Amino acid sequence: MRRLAATILTTGLLLGAGLTACGDQGSATSAGEVVVGHSSDDVTGDSSFVLLPTGRIDLTVGDPTEELTEEQVGDARRAPDGGSFLPVSWAHDPFGESGVPIGVIGAEPQEAQVTLVVGETRADLGSPYRVVGDTGTADTGVSTMYVAVDQAPDDVGDVSFEVTYDGLTQTVSPSTGASSSLCRRTASSVVAGFTCPAVSRFDSTASQR
Repeated sequence: MRRLAATILTTGLLLGAGLTACGDQGSATSAGEVVVGHSSDDVTGDSSFVLLPTGRIDLTVGDPTEELTEEQVGDARRAPDGGSFLPVSWAHDPFGESGVPIGVIGAEPQEAQVTLVVGETRADLGSPYRVVGDTGTADTGVSTMYVAVDQAPDDVGDVSFEVTYDGLTQTVSPSTGASSSLCRRTASSVVAGFTCPAVSRFDSTASQR
């Protein structure tokens, strides 16, 4: 009887140790979930940008990874089964290429809405800036994110961003530089003084230099 009790106790301890080890791998995530990273994280990879009446938004996508460490996000996380995380970073320059903030032009700024699209997965990233008062903007303080997707690192295909402002959406592909041709529509519908650059990055036939 004592031997049986000892065997049960030993088995229980081993199972407990196994569960602890699994927990150490981090909590699981689902496709489309966005995990905010530390602002000190540096994401390198394919980049592109969009121009808005509120300035320029730079968007970068890094190489997929299957796990996130505590050093990256503060709490270890696991990608969905068979999936991965896509590192994403953004930066907002209120002067953009127009050189004049929207407040100076005399219009009221709006928040942009950025969505990451990977296959069937769509992840709402929000806006890299917030509206301050009637004419100003300020960074949200979030610069790096990790988006959970269903695809394994080697299977991640085309990645694109949709950036919506004032009801109009621009689509950019960091890997190719191709983008939708909504620059003039966005400009004319929001701010009369906003103009496209000489070589439009919103032309679907243009590629990033």
